[in-house]
Amino acid sequence: MTELIVYEKRVLSKNDFIEIKAWKFPVSEDFPNGVKYSFAYIRYGKRVFGYDNERGKGHHRHFEDKEEEIEFEGYENCLRSLEMK
Repeated sequence: MTELIVYEKRVLSKNDFIEIKAWKFPVSEDFPNGVKYSFAYIRYGKRVFGYDNERGKGHHRHFEDKEEEIEFEGYENCLRSLEMK
């Protein structure tokens, strides 16, 4: 059973915001800590930068149209990176 546990939208300006989402998921190989997350910096309706742990991809980051695997260093570090953009 999945459950949305966090949803927050931090408006930075008319065209910029940070969107934070996290769901409680059953512990599995894809979600060993039982959490699926998506953190994104959105500008003019398009994700510019973000982090998530999509099923089958593990922890990774998005920058413009590129995607790369990351060594996950905690939710707080991901959020700090978004806030600095």
